[in-house]
Amino acid sequence: MKRLLFLMLLISSFTVSAQQNGSLKPKQDYPKAGVENTYIYTPPKGLLIPDKSMIEIIYTAKPFADKKYPLTKKGDVYEASFKIPDSTQVFIASVIDENKKMVDNNNEQGYVSVLYDKNNKTFPFTNATTANLLSSMGPYLLKLKVPSKDILQLYESEFKANESAKDKYYFTYLNLLYRENKEETKPKMLDYAQTLLITNDETKWMSASTIYRILKMTDEQQKTDAKILAAYPTGNFAKQKAQTDFRSAKDPLEMIAKMDHYYKKFNDTAKALKDYFYISIISAYADKKDWTNYTKYKNLVSDKNKLNSLYNSVAWKLSGESLDKPGEDLAMARKISSQSLIAIKNMIANPEKYSSQYFFGNMEFKEGMDNMYATYADTYALILYKLK
Repeated sequence: MKRLLFLMLLISSFTVSAQQNGSLKPKQDYPKAGVENTYIYTPPKGLLIPDKSMIEIIYTAKPFADKKYPLTKKGDVYEASFKIPDSTQVFIASVIDENKKMVDNNNEQGYVSVLYDKNNKTFPFTNATTANLLSSMGPYLLKLKVPSKDILQLYESEFKANESAKDKYYFTYLNLLYRENKEETKPKMLDYAQTLLITNDETKWMSASTIYRILKMTDEQQKTDAKILAAYPTGNFAKQKAQTDFRSAKDPLEMIAKMDHYYKKFNDTAKALKDYFYISIISAYADKKDWTNYTKYKNLVSDKNKLNSLYNSVAWKLSGESLDKPGEDLAMARKISSQSLIAIKNMIANPEKYSSQYFFGNMEFKEGMDNMYATYADTYALILYKLK
């Protein structure tokens, strides 16, 4: 109970202006994650809420989600009902109009609302999750400007309540603290780097390397990198370096050789990584107009929707990229461009299958896909024009 009270006091520091102006409160005493809850929104005094306004919420979900729900007027207040996935600790909300223009974001602080488990308990790391949202997606999506000192206080409260939270969030906390006061924070970062290095954990050693990079301590970073590679020759750090090496290749044959070396060394056959390698090789063959090998590797891609952007990019280059420049291989350009349009139409028609794979900021899935279709259709139209 003591921890819950402390948490609520902290959250209230972000909603005090909501007490004086607007507010967003759940109808339920303990709104649950994983079930539909109803929230009552009271606008700030004197603020006109346009018709068809919506509540926009952000929360952490692989890695984050941005959702919008209609507000229904109920006398002097508004209501919105929605369901957030299981184990979601907290969400932050604002109110926008039907054109996605900000109406009320609680004086740039956001409306912070905690969720509970089936036992009416807050989830672990709620304060730290709130801090992450306030410092990352909050400014980008909800136009928030929460002072860093308040965000840092949330992290610090989490560390006091749950020592294990440091394993997950202390590095993020130090980064934010360092941006606020470099000289004062540098010794703390160095101490933390040493703490990480006395473990036998590759991930922690990689975090120590990142700290040295942030502090521009090149010698220490290089020593740490060498230590990681020696201890974990087929670990995540070695994989990252090999993938970076692959990206440096320009010729498709060199790419294929580096890809094969990667598979042989790491035995990593993840589909997403394979698709990444193949798409890079496909692009290189398209630059050479080697359509035989282009097709060969295109057929190897497991998730064909990942090819859409590539299709448009290749077709755009072949089109001449403007009305006054001649195109080349326009018949092939037309074929490639049309494939992107067919794929986008299919995704628009099947949002339940594809919406979770795309994030369009303040745009919903269909709006984002419509904009993508318009971009690709512009390429196709230019090609058709040049083919007369």
